[in-house]
Amino acid sequence: MFEVQSTKLPAWRAWLLAIRLKTLTASIAPVICGAVISWEFFPLQISLTAILLLYAISLQVLSNLSNDYCDHFRGIDTPNRIGPVRVTNSGLISPEKMKLAMWLNVIFILILGAYLGTISSFWIFIITLIAIASAYLYSGGPKPYGSMGLGELFVFIFFGPITVIGTYYILTKQFSLDALVLGISLGFISSALLVVNNIRDYEQDKFANKRTLVVRFGKFFGQMEYLILILLAAIIPWFDEHLVELHPYSLISTTILLFAIPSFQIVFKHKSPVELNSVMAKTAAYIILFGLFFGAGFFFHD
Repeated sequence: MFEVQSTKLPAWRAWLLAIRLKTLTASIAPVICGAVISWEFFPLQISLTAILLLYAISLQVLSNLSNDYCDHFRGIDTPNRIGPVRVTNSGLISPEKMKLAMWLNVIFILILGAYLGTISSFWIFIITLIAIASAYLYSGGPKPYGSMGLGELFVFIFFGPITVIGTYYILTKQFSLDALVLGISLGFISSALLVVNNIRDYEQDKFANKRTLVVRFGKFFGQMEYLILILLAAIIPWFDEHLVELHPYSLISTTILLFAIPSFQIVFKHKSPVELNSVMAKTAAYIILFGLFFGAGFFFHD
């Protein structure tokens, strides 16, 4: 196992590093979009939406903590790590404290999931159990699926359709094609965030036998994957006739494609993996921009 020298940081700073604050847009934007399109049926329930935000964010935090904890024991994090500091492996947070934080998070998610299941459908609680297991098994267990090239699929499903459709259903007790379309778009952008991470960590993952899609098929595959995911995310809402006819201004969300052009250039032309850290931050911003642009445009009518 690789160890790195501990860096002195205040405890709160270490925990912020552990939860990977910048990446939480992947769980926030789908709830925003699901809540926005529910407005057609009744005024937005602010308190329930806040609970849904806590629920979605907590699931992502659990995934991030588990990834930090499990990668430490699997020897994936090395002293040559290019990305943000991993707090367990660096000694900033002990494995015992990290494990405790994970369990407390699981309990909190179960409480929220039980409440949401009670007011909507028992299936919400079942999905909660599946989401908790998936958050851990991404990096943990005997065969972590994040190391088998299935990470993008997990991110797409849980940070896309599941969250948007689930939010919409809990707020309206109905299903919506709009929710599905938005979920697909957001799932693609969130998957693109993981792809950039995997391109950056290509050498480290290859050494640790972490078989991401980028490791399996090469960096150029990852570069094309990033480009295609962002392109699809931008254009898919145009195929939703309801959105095009009744809420055309919501399609301003497509402008994320323009914002992403500099990121495309870095992804294809970077000389050092360190350059991709900025692309990760920007891609996380594209996720929330998509949600905010869509939300703003949704309330404008001809």
